[in-house]
Amino acid sequence: MTEHSAEKLVRPAHLSIVTGFSEPSISRLAALGKIPPHDLRGNGNGRLWKLSTLRAWNPAIADAVESLLKHPALGSIKIAA
Repeated sequence: MTEHSAEKLVRPAHLSIVTGFSEPSISRLAALGKIPPHDLRGNGNGRLWKLSTLRAWNPAIADAVESLLKHPALGSIKIAA
């Protein structure tokens, strides 16, 4: 397993929970440059951010998202090796 394969990925739903904005608002904020652009596209063309991207943009939000990713019901997505 490479270092890249352990990168945690964040869905719009995670950002929505942490920021209080709806998922469509998350998309609008990203389009306006107020949230960094997504890093990857997942299944169904869903947007995914690397946790490291969010940490570089806003460490407090990244910390809150990281706490969510530790919750068993919300789970984290990892890049396949």
